[in-house]
Parts: sequence; C-alpha cells; structure tokens
Amino acid sequence: MNGSKSSILIPLQELNKITSDILQDRKNANRIIDLIDSLANLDSIQAGNLYVESLIRCLSKIWTNYIDSREMVLFKDDDTGQHSKINKFKSWLISLYESTINLFSGILENKQSNYSLKLRQLCLESLIKFVEEEGKFPYRSAIHNDEISFPVELLERIVRSLISELFYNQELITIYSKYQYDDLLHFTMKILHKIIDENKGCNNQNLILNIIEMLFPIRLIAPEDLLPKSLQSEFKIKKSNDGRKTMIRLCELQRIEHSDANCNYMAKWIQLPTRKFKFDYQRDAQIYSSLWLKFFTFPLPPQVFKKSLLHLDKYAMRHFENPLLLADFLINSFQMGGIISILSLSPLYTLIHKCNLEYPNFFGQLYGLLEPAITYVNHRPRFLFWCDLFLTSTHISAAIVASFAKKFARLTIYSTPDTILILLPFIGNLFIRHPLIKRMLDYKQIEPEQDPFLDHEQDPEKTNALNSYMWELNLLQSHYLPEIASLSKQICSELPRYEWNMEDILETSMDDVIHKTKTLLVDQKKFSYDLDCSLYYDL
Repeated sequence: MNGSKSSILIPLQELNKITSDILQDRKNANRIIDLIDSLANLDSIQAGNLYVESLIRCLSKIWTNYIDSREMVLFKDDDTGQHSKINKFKSWLISLYESTINLFSGILENKQSNYSLKLRQLCLESLIKFVEEEGKFPYRSAIHNDEISFPVELLERIVRSLISELFYNQELITIYSKYQYDDLLHFTMKILHKIIDENKGCNNQNLILNIIEMLFPIRLIAPEDLLPKSLQSEFKIKKSNDGRKTMIRLCELQRIEHSDANCNYMAKWIQLPTRKFKFDYQRDAQIYSSLWLKFFTFPLPPQVFKKSLLHLDKYAMRHFENPLLLADFLINSFQMGGIISILSLSPLYTLIHKCNLEYPNFFGQLYGLLEPAITYVNHRPRFLFWCDLFLTSTHISAAIVASFAKKFARLTIYSTPDTILILLPFIGNLFIRHPLIKRMLDYKQIEPEQDPFLDHEQDPEKTNALNSYMWELNLLQSHYLPEIASLSKQICSELPRYEWNMEDILETSMDDVIHKTKTLLVDQKKFSYDLDCSLYYDL
C-alpha cells in the first residue's frame, strides 16, 4: 500500500463520496486502499489537520459499518469452493482493517511528535468504537465455546499506547476514563497488571504518571450500591458520590438467531461466543487491590505519593478484602515524615482500629511530627483531626497523653491566633478525656526555665510531662486577643463537662479571626490592655 498513489492527495471534497461509494457497493472496496495510503503517507502529501481528521472519520465509518454488517465474518469451507473465494476477499478486508488499526495506533502513540492532541483524541475515540463494535458483532471465530466476546488484544494496544514512556498523556487518559463500563474496566485492570509486571523497578516518570492517571478514575460498583433505596436506608449505607450505581457493558453481544438475506447469512457461519461478560465484584475488587499493591512498588514521585494516599483513603481502600496488605506501605509512608506522614494517618487509623494492626511505636512516631512547622501546612486540619481521634483511645498511658498536651501547649507560643484557637480546645479535650493528667493544671510557681519537661525527647513516655505545669496556658491568659485569653483561663480554672466539637473549629483561619474581631470590636475595653494604635479601628 505504498505505491505511486501514496503521493497523490485525494481532494477533501471527494473523501465523503469515496466513503459513500464503498459502503453502497463492495465492488468499490478497492478504494479503501487509497484512503489508507493517504493516511500512511501524510508527510509526502503534506496534508493539514482538517484533511487528516476527515480521513480518520471516513475510515472509522467504513470499518464500523463493515463490522456491524458482518462483512468480515469468514465462511466455513464447502464442497463447491465458492466460500473459499469469498473468504479471500474477507481476509483481504481484515488485513486492511488491521492496517487501519496500526495507523490509528501510530497516531495515538505519536512517537515522532507530529500529531496534534485533537487528532490523537479522534484516533482514540475511533479505536474504542472499534472495540465496542467488535464486541457487539464479533467477526473472529470463538476459540472456546465459553469465550467472551470482547476484543482484548485491540484494547491492550490502546492501553499500551496511552501508558507511554515518552509522553504524559493526561488529557487522552481522561477521555479514556470516561468510558466507565464494567467489561472495559475489568480488562483494563488486567492489562495494567501486565504492564506493571513488565516494568518492575522502572523509574520512568511518564510511565508512572500515566499508570496512576489510568488507576485513579476506576470506579467499581460495590455490592451495597446495588441495593434498593429502602434497604440502603435500613442498613444505613452511606453511598459514595463518585461511585457508579448501575452495571453496564460496553460490548453487548448482538446475536442473530435466524439468518436471512439482509445479514448475508453471516451468523450462520461464525461460531459466536456463548456467554456475555458478567460483573463479579469480588473478582474485580481482588484485581483492583492487587493492582494498587503492585503500583506501590514503583519509586513514586512526591506528588504522586500524596495523591495516591488521598485516593487510597477516599476510595480505593474500601475495595480491599484484606486492608492489612497495605500495612508495610502505610507504615513506611508514616515514617517518612512531613506531609506524607499526615496523609497516611487516615488509612492507618483504619488498620489500627478496625483491622487490629499492632504498631507499638505509633504514638512515638506521631509525637515526632509535632514541630512548629506542622501548624502552617495545608493539611493542618486533617492532621489535627486524626491526632484528636487517635488520642481518644483509653489504652494510652497518662505519660503519653501528658506529653501530647504539653507539646501542643508549647506550640501555641509559636503559633498565630487562628492556630491557637484550634489548639486550645484540642488541649482542653485531652484534660476532659484523661483526668489523670489534670494535675498539670494545678497552679505552681514555676519559671519556664525550671520546667522539667524535656522538649527534645522523642519518646513521649520519657518527656517527664506529667511532672510539668502548663505555664504556657497561664501565659496565654495575657494574650491580646480576648477570646484566646478567655479560653485559656477556662481550661486552667473550670473545664466544661463535655468536649469541644473539633469539627466546628478545625477550619478556623486568620480571616475568620479578623472578621470576628472586627464585628466584636466596639472600644478598646475589648482588649486585655490599652491600645495606643488606630490599626484596629481602621479595619
């Protein structure tokens, strides 16, 4: 298909006419070669994007029609030899179809960086359409009677083109991910397994990014999603907003039970698959969870690491039959420090409290995160929420709780007012939950330099916090912001019977503090001392 015609540019106006002629009469099928040659020799004919788009659309229309009409289904041999002649024509058509797939895949891969995103997108959509049509109207004979009518090989070519080592194909994978069909997702996950196994230890950033972009949008239907609404309310099932609610297949096998002239007796000669793809949650959830475990063996870039932990907590982890398989990964993540440790707290909580994971030094590691910088990170509310939740346990020693209370009190000295307004209720809740540490609130005439608390000790059992005094809270009673002064005084003198609701406080920002102060500001009596400054009156 690389003859002299390859350098001749078919006029744009004729492309649709050629396509129509081909579809109306199979005698014009030879003209498919002209279209394929034009697409194969784009450099020599110097075609523009509009022309290439038209070529792709025409070829896609032709092959979709041929698949639908069973034009490429091979007949069984007969005594007359008539079927043998027809099969030669059909085999020739199949070879042209395969050539078209190769060309579309080449444009999608874009190894030479010659093609625009729009052209690559059009090829991707055409190839997925071929997958759909082949699954509905299979033209290849089934190898086994129980074979499922899904063109796995064609889908694998598409997925491998997207999981490129040369380019980060985020836009194209986003388009691919819109096809949320159970059969497509099932085979996509199996193909991803093969790709990950073939690239063990690979640190190619594009490959890793493309795989995670393919993984993130996968949405399995959990069994509870399929329950009627009445049962969902009865069992108090909280449905995910990003999950799918119905089962649907991309390839709904279309069988023809009675052959007639309209279908050219095609169904009579093909050995059609005898069963359809069936959704099996346990099977797909196992594939899905093992896929994540394999992916975590890659050397992940920091941004991918963070996104993976967030997605694992929000969606993926609930599909693990045994979440303890994630224990090593999450423990290693928690020990890395910084934002990674904060993001691993939520899934770790699930393992510790719901799966009985034993992590002896967990509170030591958590205590090590309590540095002044932790109050300025973007995920501060998330970190404090999980700290508060972990410290509700009644199995923690008083020494550990006292260390956390003291450390958080020490952090208030370095913190902004909005952070202090979050930390004070946090500290107050610790004293309400654990009465054994209330002796730290007893007034003692002690200077900060005489404080027995060992600030640099990393083991919360050995900080000597229980023998310390919360002079930091006493210091805050002289804070310029009345709310902070009042709150610290309340903790030191008369704790409330019930805990503060941290969910209402964790998102407090400096803007909230300024707005509240501005509305309450009437005169300088609102402050702890006289102000010789017009700043607060100019707000």
